[in-house]
Amino acid sequence: QSGIDPFIANILRSVREIAPSFGLPATPTDRYVTAHAILSSGWFDGDLPQLHYNIFGVKATSNWTGAVVLLPTGECYTDAEIARAQALPSGQNGAFIRFIDKPCSAGKRRVLIWDRFRSYPSPQEAIRNHLTLVSGLDRYRSSFAKLKSGAHDYMRQLGRDGWYTADPD
Repeated sequence: QSGIDPFIANILRSVREIAPSFGLPATPTDRYVTAHAILSSGWFDGDLPQLHYNIFGVKATSNWTGAVVLLPTGECYTDAEIARAQALPSGQNGAFIRFIDKPCSAGKRRVLIWDRFRSYPSPQEAIRNHLTLVSGLDRYRSSFAKLKSGAHDYMRQLGRDGWYTADPD
């Protein structure tokens, strides 16, 4: 794998090591999961992937018991969601920061808000958590089946299964 960025090479290697414990083939799972991490993290750019190893952009929901980081994030919100965010105290989870001049889907506006994200001790833990989510939640059953069979359209299926993103881009 000469010529591959060392961070990406580490992700590929880590996926190959972790995937079999989920009943997944090491290859092509390594390529699919690494591609997902690249897309979700914007090529590992920013504090979330670089300092907190959250390479999939996974938010910290109320059932998450691990470490959390509060960071600004762009979201596409309806007017009602914007009003709720504007009513929160500055710096609080979900609080409105400002509008972003970038299009969203019909009936929504792009805003910058504060939100809670999972923080991992290593990229390997992020990969393990990602595969736990995809393999363990009913909503991703079809995605996991595609990943398990090595199907090339795993990412498309993941989107159809509702891999959460408030930002359609």
